[in-house]
Amino acid sequence: MEIKVNSISYVIKDSVANSCSVGLYGSDSNGNFVNVTIKIELSDLTDGKVFEQTSQSDLENIAKNKLVEIVAVK
Repeated sequence: MEIKVNSISYVIKDSVANSCSVGLYGSDSNGNFVNVTIKIELSDLTDGKVFEQTSQSDLENIAKNKLVEIVAVK
């Protein structure tokens, strides 16, 4: 299933982004559908970066990786 981004929203406090929400969606030819919002914290960013230093593409990849972790069957 191809998963695409439909939104990125930042939570800003004292002029600094301290988290963001990434909206993801997708569907397949079998009628399966997913629509989810993934919260990304500063601790999820790599190399000590802040949100202002992180590309939208990187946020998309982080969100997709978190989605895989969240929906993994245990």
